[in-house]
Amino acid sequence: MLGLQEQFSDNPAAPLPDDPKGRSVDSKYLTRSNGNYLFTHGLIRAYLALKYLRARGPHLPSGEGVEIDDNWRPMLEFFFLKLDQPDEARQVLEVLLIKKKRLAGKLFARVGLVALHLCCVWADDFKLKFANAMLASRV
Repeated sequence: MLGLQEQFSDNPAAPLPDDPKGRSVDSKYLTRSNGNYLFTHGLIRAYLALKYLRARGPHLPSGEGVEIDDNWRPMLEFFFLKLDQPDEARQVLEVLLIKKKRLAGKLFARVGLVALHLCCVWADDFKLKFANAMLASRV
């Protein structure tokens, strides 16, 4: 949903439970249109995407065919808020540095503001890698 900027999911293998549907519709976070439920707020989609990915493993998908772009940013911000281990945060940012340099830089800055304990040990090393990656992309 995030990658395609879709507001709904019609995946029958992962239907929404009935109770949250009812509460969400009543609260106007979820609306019904053409037989689909539409999330009316991007942060809700981001949070649900995080829950979906975390249920499938501790790391972000990084294989071929996975297109990480700026639409992932809200979900990734939630992702970093849920981390406890600095090494895991570093690994994720280094994967992002390969896939999407500017997004990695934005997220690193955000992590430094809201979860400094995750990056204080390796921050200088990441800043150097980020600077080198940005310089290399301009050549």
